[in-house]
Amino acid sequence: MGCDIHVTLESKDDDEWWSLGAGMVLDRNYRTFANLAGVRGDGPPPKGLPDKISWMAWDKGGGKESLEGGFHSHSWSTIEEWEEAIDDDAPEYQAILAAAKTLQSHGRETKIVFWFDN
Repeated sequence: MGCDIHVTLESKDDDEWWSLGAGMVLDRNYRTFANLAGVRGDGPPPKGLPDKISWMAWDKGGGKESLEGGFHSHSWSTIEEWEEAIDDDAPEYQAILAAAKTLQSHGRETKIVFWFDN
């Protein structure tokens, strides 16, 4: 049985977090999964969800569906942590990084929220 990652790029506008692409499912990359949250390999433990996330991330599986949907290992990363964890040859992961850097360059607080299923 395979394991998938669900990713939401989060950006803060004023005092509210909003989501860009809530719950996107990226290609499987078990080396990256391990680097991000110790899933399917050695790595840091998942951090859990941040204190504040967008309602879309919550709705897509970051919160309310977790028990029913079989989601696990909820975590999040800074742009720097994401960049360090991902493979250079993983274009979907690189696209998330590029979008996050663009938001940050416009003064937005940005984080990448993710969880897994199997």
